[in-house]
Amino acid sequence: MFLEAYSDSVKVYSFSNKLLYTGKETMRANYSGMFNNLTDLNCTIKSRMVLGNTVIDEERVLLRKDQPLLEAIAIYKIASGKIQEVYFIMKDR
Repeated sequence: MFLEAYSDSVKVYSFSNKLLYTGKETMRANYSGMFNNLTDLNCTIKSRMVLGNTVIDEERVLLRKDQPLLEAIAIYKIASGKIQEVYFIMKDR
């Protein structure tokens, strides 16, 4: 269900243009491990902006209850009704 919004050829980047991986199957492998191993995992969208085919989310991510929240920005590029590209900006800890 989580991956339904993503194209089969989605590209995921660390902002600004460092390609982390390509493809929904690679994303599935990465996220399934995280979902299985981080039982406290929770992401809250603090704010969202939409302009044309670009969606920008400000996120707070809890990985484990004994760790501080991660602050991140996710930028999604949409085409043909699917997320084609994702750019993550993470706050330095």
